[in-house]
Amino acid sequence: MRPKQTRYVTKVAPLAALCALFGLTLAPCSSSTCKVQGYGTMKYLPMEGGFYGIQADSGARYRPVNLPGECAEEELRVRFCAQPLEGVVSFHMWGLPVKIVEIEPLEGKDRASRGASGRNQPVPGEK
Repeated sequence: MRPKQTRYVTKVAPLAALCALFGLTLAPCSSSTCKVQGYGTMKYLPMEGGFYGIQADSGARYRPVNLPGECAEEELRVRFCAQPLEGVVSFHMWGLPVKIVEIEPLEGKDRASRGASGRNQPVPGEK
């Protein structure tokens, strides 16, 4: 290889590989309207009447205001894409309020094998 090609391979190729790697892990949604996206675990928090939040793998916490019922399950792993809600006042004081654009459970439809940790909690506001 010529010196210019060697520099290209040693500098640009690893950068392209990193971009591809992080692109796959940090951009899980196809929607261009998502400002918050990633993978996380659903958490049920019994305080203030009870609600579900997303504990993202990055450590961030999100409180969806429009969580679909099928994702309201303690310890459920999800892939999500959301919009932060500006100027929202809340008494929950847990997580950034977000509007879900896309959310997808990462586990199979039959979750009975998960045992007690997979029990459903009531969706706040539903009977």
